[in-house]
Amino acid sequence: MSFLRRIDRLQSLRCLQSTAAELGVKPQQSYVQSNDNSLNEKDYFGVSKLFSKREMLSNLVHMGHKTGTWNPLMKPYILGERLGFHIIDLDETERHLLLALNVLCHTVYRNGSVLFIHCRPQFDFLTQQTARDCGELVVSSKWIPGSLTNRSKLLNSSWLPDVAIFLSTKQDHTAVREVAMSNIPSIAVVDTDCDPRLITYPIPGNDDSPVSVSFYCHLFKTAILLAKDSRLHNVQSKESQSAELEIS
Repeated sequence: MSFLRRIDRLQSLRCLQSTAAELGVKPQQSYVQSNDNSLNEKDYFGVSKLFSKREMLSNLVHMGHKTGTWNPLMKPYILGERLGFHIIDLDETERHLLLALNVLCHTVYRNGSVLFIHCRPQFDFLTQQTARDCGELVVSSKWIPGSLTNRSKLLNSSWLPDVAIFLSTKQDHTAVREVAMSNIPSIAVVDTDCDPRLITYPIPGNDDSPVSVSFYCHLFKTAILLAKDSRLHNVQSKESQSAELEIS
């Protein structure tokens, strides 16, 4: 790696740090009322209405890699094979996707910060646009080793995101390890050739097709915005109640 390229990447990480400060993600402050019952409901944010199996099928979420390139750890998520390619079980995908979206919503609802990580050039713009649209953070260039595990020396910062989202793990394995070592919950799309062991909330699915990656990005963005809208409503309700108490 050339010296100039390394400087450019360090500047990108420092930009990420300053953006986090601007977004107000540190320190974390909860706006959830004491009588909030969001955790008592199975689908408080209604994420089950965001997608269907038909949509997953039309967006090629079920398409895995060639059978000869599979990772045996993905066997529980594979339905079978067709024409030399593995077919992902969409029942498993739906179950894991619902769990991941619910976790994401509850994290953001409690003012948690989200870091999107996807270092494949063909999805650079899509990843950045998704993070920008929902006001979260993103790393879409090559991951610098130590960005999380050695952040105090590399960036002179102790800030960490509350959840990391990987749109693929095959090429981002260094970032996956650092997220796990930093005890940051992770949500990731895992294809049939991936290792899901270091992912907190794996989502079995196609991570190569533009239509499937766009599908995931849309779901993550929608879930984050839903949670932020709910949090805003919660804040406005709290302020209204305080105003009524002052008047009375």
